[in-house]
Amino acid sequence: MGGIMHFIGLLILWFFFGMIGGFIASTSETLRGSEGFWFVFCFLFGIFGIIIEFIVMLIIKVGYPDNK
Repeated sequence: MGGIMHFIGLLILWFFFGMIGGFIASTSETLRGSEGFWFVFCFLFGIFGIIIEFIVMLIIKVGYPDNK
């Protein structure tokens, strides 16, 4: 159960940051020419989101040991 929710959380984070990256890349004049910018932005912020999500998961595990 926890593993499935963890995976869904990662997908939501990845998609959310990817949308932000795509929006910035499409609206910015200087970055309009680079097609790969939104992907790089999504990739980096996806990793960043995974790190944050992992830290939150550790905090929840330490703070609430009963919640397995």
